[in-house]
Amino acid sequence: MPNLRLAPAAFRGDRGIVRWLNELEDRINDAIAELTDLAVDPWVKIDEQTAASSETLDFVSGISSTYLKYMLVLSGVRPDTPGEHLQLLVSEDTGTVWRDGAADYMYNVTQKRADTAGITSVANSTGSAHVRCSGSLGEDNEDALGGEINFYTPSASINHHFAGELAHMDEIDIGVLSEFHGTYVGTTNAVDGVQLKMSSGKLAAGTVTLYGLSA
Repeated sequence: MPNLRLAPAAFRGDRGIVRWLNELEDRINDAIAELTDLAVDPWVKIDEQTAASSETLDFVSGISSTYLKYMLVLSGVRPDTPGEHLQLLVSEDTGTVWRDGAADYMYNVTQKRADTAGITSVANSTGSAHVRCSGSLGEDNEDALGGEINFYTPSASINHHFAGELAHMDEIDIGVLSEFHGTYVGTTNAVDGVQLKMSSGKLAAGTVTLYGLSA
């Protein structure tokens, strides 16, 4: 209970004390509101897509100058055949054309495996038609991939970089953490679309959500 002796002289007396308590309550509520504003999640959900025997998952809405950083969160993603890997392409015209020239991308993929000490190299390229994002994947429900892919300033005139960590089981049921970095070097134009697909076959299942980081 508040110490009534601390109430200002203008609030002395029964009615004054009530006024003082009301004002004190208002100040507390204002402080709570300010703290709530500070605690708001800075990540804004932009789009979400679910694979169901899908050729691709195309994100062509909301990738602009609105946010400096974007993140794709993947959950339960798996191919329809074992041994495939996840790939990424970009578009400069909201998906009308997906850039897949023979030297449009560079990438490097490494793995941390449950059956191997340290980090092993999986694949790399300085001239590819896609960004490779993972090692080989298992196709069963329990093998499904989860993780995140980050990219930055898609509206800038730069070579656009993508980086991610993806945890999954491979086709021989070994736990794997795939880490990758890829760069779109086809042009330095703004990127406004991102496509995910498997190296062959389809995306059997999984959910991918696009977020933007608010300033």
